[in-house]
Amino acid sequence: MYVGIDADGSHFVIPVEAKGRAPSEKLTAEQIISNHEATLMQFPDVPCISVAAKVIDDYRIALIRFKVDIKTGSVEKEFERHYVLAANPPKGTKLPPTLTDTEILENVKDKPLSSEGSVTS
Repeated sequence: MYVGIDADGSHFVIPVEAKGRAPSEKLTAEQIISNHEATLMQFPDVPCISVAAKVIDDYRIALIRFKVDIKTGSVEKEFERHYVLAANPPKGTKLPPTLTDTEILENVKDKPLSSEGSVTS
């Protein structure tokens, strides 16, 4: 969990769920909701920005921001960005293609996906 202050001096809290690249390491809606709820209990008057980090390969990581609705138990991906961790990968290294939104969302277990791509309870 990170606590930040923006340029206007407003505080916010960022719970981060991080996963490695092993197939067994999956992002789930339950984890995102649980982190969000715990953050709101600890900091009830501070805006909460739920984020997940997923290792793609040795050189790239995906950072995903979620919109969480505690009342309905829904988690919706607001946006996703991929970042290269090493500026100069070893010569001859072929990086795999970027994960698609569908591949990321397929890793969310036990929650049906709506037609808009959001995860619901």
